[in-house]
Amino acid sequence: KTFNIAVGIRGLDDIVNPYFNYIISGLGSVLEKDGYHFQLTNVIPFKTASSVPPYLITIMEKRVDGLCLISQEAKDKDVISLYKQGIPIVLVDKYIPTHRIPSVLIDNKKGMYLAVKRLIKLKHRKIAFMTDSQDLPYARDRLSGYKKALKEAGITFEKRLVVQGTFNFEKDYNLTGRLLDIKPAFTALIASDDVMAATAMRKIMESGFSIPGDISVIGFNDILFPLTSPILSSMRLPLVEIGKVAGKMLLKIIHKQKLKEKRVTFIPELIQRESMGPSKVHIFDNTKH
Repeated sequence: KTFNIAVGIRGLDDIVNPYFNYIISGLGSVLEKDGYHFQLTNVIPFKTASSVPPYLITIMEKRVDGLCLISQEAKDKDVISLYKQGIPIVLVDKYIPTHRIPSVLIDNKKGMYLAVKRLIKLKHRKIAFMTDSQDLPYARDRLSGYKKALKEAGITFEKRLVVQGTFNFEKDYNLTGRLLDIKPAFTALIASDDVMAATAMRKIMESGFSIPGDISVIGFNDILFPLTSPILSSMRLPLVEIGKVAGKMLLKIIHKQKLKEKRVTFIPELIQRESMGPSKVHIFDNTKH
């Protein structure tokens, strides 16, 4: 045994995102108690090197005893191949429908559904959504939850109110500006990440709108509290606990112990703070009431 665990992330840029820091913190605390260490490894191949992703090379060279995959960008066929080879592996917020690979999942669809339902209860009818790439399953699930809540309330889905965020300040700032140009104006915005939400808040306020007076804002992951002004409402995930659960599952697999559950699912919880409030604009022409 090497007593090393590979932690697969998209790339080194992820290290600065608190979302990954919290999960890795929980994971590391569990591994450390069992005498294990972890090493971060990319799931995206380096442009100047081999086309084989670094995390696969790490495993092929037997440098680790197992893998915790936090990135959704890893190709399903590669993950399935590792699983079939008997490599101890646990997925975080990534599922492969055809195989019951041990996973710690987030109910992204329900989380976004709950966020939109809450805004609708506050009389919001024009709700913008800054999503992540629709190539990623979790982003598709969140968009699905957004659409479901609108449909149940009889609100027509407007494609123009949905934009794809980039996690780049300048680009997301400009995307928010495009949303603000849409008439009639939206009264609430949900972002698929707190960093996106904070960027949108800055553009909204610099454009002369108040939060939540004119526009309510909700983030996702609850990683920035209390760093924004007004303080951001967000869908909270117990990220440290998610990391701990993933670590415990992986160690059981390594020690050849039976898992009680192969899939553990967490449901996001809406934490309402200063950035959201009731809509002052009431549009009922396309809404069940």
